[in-house]
Amino acid sequence: MFQVSATDKDISRRSYFRYSISGDGTDPNDPTFTIERTTGRIFLRKPLDRDLPHGREVYQFNVEAEDEPDTPHSLTGFSYVKVKPLDINDNAPVFVTSDLHGSVAEHCNEGRLECKGYDMNVYSE
Repeated sequence: MFQVSATDKDISRRSYFRYSISGDGTDPNDPTFTIERTTGRIFLRKPLDRDLPHGREVYQFNVEAEDEPDTPHSLTGFSYVKVKPLDINDNAPVFVTSDLHGSVAEHCNEGRLECKGYDMNVYSE
């Protein structure tokens, strides 16, 4: 998907970073995003959905870079990542109830029936 990278200003030492992530979509038992610990490459492990009821408009997580891990000189830096899935028209409209009843009086004015969809855009009503 993309790659993060860290730098440090040490001139006389070779930099070695270990990366990790935490936050939305990073549960190790069911990850949406994972990171390659030595390169900082972030991978998408399953499709993103922006729409309710199971999707989300924004995924936010932190990336941690640890310089010289497992040494007494280890230092840590953080970065914040925000992923916004694009909205596509991928959900059919649904009715709150599938059994609709009503009556219309003779010679009444024109009316309308409304339904709402899960797509998060201006066309969802």
